Amino acid sequence: MFATDRYSGFIWDIYLKNREQDILITAFRHLLGVLKNQDKVFPQVIECDNEILKNHQLRDILQSPPFSIRLEPLAPYTQAQNGGAERSGGVIKEKATAMRSGVKLPAFLIVYIFKVAVYLYNRTPKYALFWQTPYEVYYTYLAYRDGVAVLNRKPQQAHLRAYGCMAYAMTTTAMKKEQRLQKLNPKAWIGFLVGYRSTNIYEIWNPLVNKVIAIRDVQFNEKATFLGDIKDLKDNLLHVTENELQKLLRQVEIPDQVNSYPMHIQEEDEDLSGII
Repeated sequence: MFATDRYSGFIWDIYLKNREQDILITAFRHLLGVLKNQDKVFPQVIECDNEILKNHQLRDILQSPPFSIRLEPLAPYTQAQNGGAERSGGVIKEKATAMRSGVKLPAFLIVYIFKVAVYLYNRTPKYALFWQTPYEVYYTYLAYRDGVAVLNRKPQQAHLRAYGCMAYAMTTTAMKKEQRLQKLNPKAWIGFLVGYRSTNIYEIWNPLVNKVIAIRDVQFNEKATFLGDIKDLKDNLLHVTENELQKLLRQVEIPDQVNSYPMHIQEEDEDLSGII
């Protein structure tokens, strides 16, 4: 569920297990609570479709204290009357679809893909806003309202990376500085960027254990993305048996020219283990 501010175009995203009455009520309470407690914003009007009106309990909660919000429903089957919100939702879906197809991420990461699509949308300049971002317009308004000296609240962009790119995240053992005598143990695991927790905390998906982990200490290879094959992430040379190693060595060819570079040289980054 997307909620769009008509003034700035800023979007809040909420993810629902279903659209039952209790779930929708919890979602609206959460959204209005975030606006009240974080930004001290109290919505006066909600432009919505007839789904909220059909939910009598939700309608009564929104129209009663402490919210006291006026509902302005659309005419039946006339989504054009809510053009701004409908269009922004369509842009988010198109952006998320392109992001997923571009890096071949699995479908069960859909929530993380949509969250990043909204995150980037709020930080992308818009022609209708005179090439300002929704983030800048919304938080600049709050700064004017609160009398803050620093007015132009432009979003930070330096932490953004190519979505879905390969990431080398430091292992827990390395962060805790344990097993210092094991000098050759891998100090990072291979994952892929799927989200931003903040400007210095990234959400990295580890496909081998199928977990999304929030971490700060990470290096990115923006030229490499997930190809959809888990086998490519395994470091076979660390766990091969003696017979398998001998078989691999027999397949190595000697270069024709003496001054040519050896074949199958692996960079240091490719020797990182995929296990936390």
